[in-house]
Amino acid sequence: MSLWKIRLDVPADPRSQALLSAVLADQLVWAQGPSSQDEDAGESGNDLIIDLPRDDRLGTLLNDLHKISPHVFVSSVDQPPLPAGSAAP
Repeated sequence: MSLWKIRLDVPADPRSQALLSAVLADQLVWAQGPSSQDEDAGESGNDLIIDLPRDDRLGTLLNDLHKISPHVFVSSVDQPPLPAGSAAP
């Protein structure tokens, strides 16, 4: 399995939030949290770490995310994040 860190700007409207939830519904998401918020633009940033069982699904996932936001940034991650309150080994 491959871990991918994805950052995207999601419009703050309920429709865009619902689309994001639908895209992520079938994904194993290790972490999801806000990266930033631009209230003037009506957008919020989201950082996701997603575990894909096959790398060939990355293209489809990115295509779906680009339907929500034109700004989608992706990079690979070596290991899943530690649970909150855990210390690194």
